[in-house]
Amino acid sequence: MHKRLDDAACGIVTIDIQGHIVTVNTTFSNLIGYTKEELKNNHIESLLNNANKLFFHSILYPEIRNSRSIQEIYLSLRHKDHSILNVIFNAKMFETDSQPVIDCIVIPIQNRIKYEKEIREVNKKLTQALQEKTELHDKLQQNQIQLVELNKQLEYLASRDPLTNLYNRRVFVEHLDQYVTSFYDNHTPFSLCIVDIDHFKQVNDNWGGHSVGGDEIIQNIANSMVAHFSDEFTVARFGGEEFVILMPDIRAKMAITFAEQLQKVVKEADWNTIELTISLGIATFSHVDNIDSILAKADYALYESKRNGRDQVTHADTLDRTFSSESHH
Repeated sequence: MHKRLDDAACGIVTIDIQGHIVTVNTTFSNLIGYTKEELKNNHIESLLNNANKLFFHSILYPEIRNSRSIQEIYLSLRHKDHSILNVIFNAKMFETDSQPVIDCIVIPIQNRIKYEKEIREVNKKLTQALQEKTELHDKLQQNQIQLVELNKQLEYLASRDPLTNLYNRRVFVEHLDQYVTSFYDNHTPFSLCIVDIDHFKQVNDNWGGHSVGGDEIIQNIANSMVAHFSDEFTVARFGGEEFVILMPDIRAKMAITFAEQLQKVVKEADWNTIELTISLGIATFSHVDNIDSILAKADYALYESKRNGRDQVTHADTLDRTFSSESHH
C-alpha cells in the first residue's frame, strides 16, 4: 500500500468477496487496536457485534454486490480492548485480475453519536424556549436602543456646560492633558487662550439685571466663539464669565491673530445698546511647560490685559516673568 494511503486520515480496509480482510492501512490498525498481521485473513465480521454482523451480512453484502457501493453506513466496531468504536462505513467493489475486492473507508465517529443525542436534547429545550425568547427579543432590542440613546445623552450632558452647551471644565482638562502628551510624543504645538468678559457685573446690571441678563450675555459670547473657531478647537466654559480655548497646531503668532479676531467680533456685535468687550490671555506650550504652568501663563497674560485697560489681547511670551512648573491656576 502506498505510504500516503497507509497514513491517510481515515481507516482503509480491503476485503475479498467473502469478507476476509486482504489488507488494512496503519490508520485502521491503530483505530481498532490490532496489528496488520492480526487482522489479515480474518473475516470483517469478527470486528462486529452480533447486531452489526446480522446487518452487515443480510443487508450490506447484498447491497454491495448489487450496487457495487454503499455510502455513509453507521457501524459499531469492536476494539481489541473490547470497547466500541462507532464509525461511518463506505465501501466500493473493484474488479482485479484475480478476483473482485471491496475497498472500505472507515471514519471514526465515537463522539458524534453522543454529541448528536446531546444536541437533540438541547434543540428540544431551545425549541421550547424559542417562543419565549422571541417575545423578549423585541422588547430587549427596544430597551437596548433606548439605553444606547440614553447613554449618548448622558455622555453628552456630562461633557457640556448646561448654560452655554460648550465643553465643561472637566473635558477641557482632559483635552489639555491629551495636547500636552501629544506635544511631548509628537512635538505638536498648541496654544491656550483664556477669555474673560470685561466689567461683567456692571454690564449685567445695565443689561436688565439679575441672572437672566447675565446668562444671556454668557450664552451670546459662547455662541460667538463657537461660530468663530473651527470644530478642531476646544472651546469650554471655565467658570462664571471665563472661557478657555485650546488651539491645536497653533503657534503664538497665529494664536494672537485668532484672539484679536474674536476680540473684534465681540466688540462690534450688536449688544442691544450695551458696550461689551472681552480681555484675552494667551500662552503657547513649550518644552519647559506642563498643565499647571501653561494655565498660569495664560492666566497672568489675561491679568495683564485687564490691568492695562481691558479689551485687548496679551501673549505670555511678551511678558517678563518666569513661570515654574509648580505654578497653579
